Amino acid sequence: MKIASRAWRLIGTDLVGPLHKTTRENTYTLTVVDYYTKWCEAVAIPRKVALSVVRALHEIYSRHGVPNRVISHNGGEFKNEVMRQMNEMYDIQHVFTRPYAPQTNCGIENINKQLQKQLTLAISADSNNWDLHLNSALPVLRTRPHTTRRFPPHDLMYSIAYRHGFSDDMANDDATVDNLMQMDAEEFDQTVYRQCEEMMR
Repeated sequence: MKIASRAWRLIGTDLVGPLHKTTRENTYTLTVVDYYTKWCEAVAIPRKVALSVVRALHEIYSRHGVPNRVISHNGGEFKNEVMRQMNEMYDIQHVFTRPYAPQTNCGIENINKQLQKQLTLAISADSNNWDLHLNSALPVLRTRPHTTRRFPPHDLMYSIAYRHGFSDDMANDDATVDNLMQMDAEEFDQTVYRQCEEMMR
């Protein structure tokens, strides 16, 4: 199979879960990895079924556009009529791999392991609302250089360095990142508000 030479041409997708059911009844996370930049996306979904997966992919496509090819295993949540119709409508080539064969979709398997680590932190801090912490977990994965790339996924995806609002020492410090991850939305807002007030003095 030809390897992607540009961003968002070839992506891999998979599911993480089942996880603790949230207040919004989400139990899985659909993950997507761009093979060229290693950019990752994650969307919480309630069930491991075709409609939930297609809706999540459509949400991601609305942000980044439609890829040329998608790689996934051939489980029923990916190989079904609803998915076939969406791929046909968007002119996407869907490549299926054997279930439980991570070597055939290693790009996303590695990202899933890292994402699970971040989700474990979120679940331990607030098990009923881990889905609200997904957007806090993703920058951690997007702003650190991948082992096969000199630059972070964000820089390759957007051709611009990510501005995280923290010093480089803080951004690269796992303890600082973990503390931010475990804040709920209100605590995070209060922290940012206090920092803004201090800067304005």
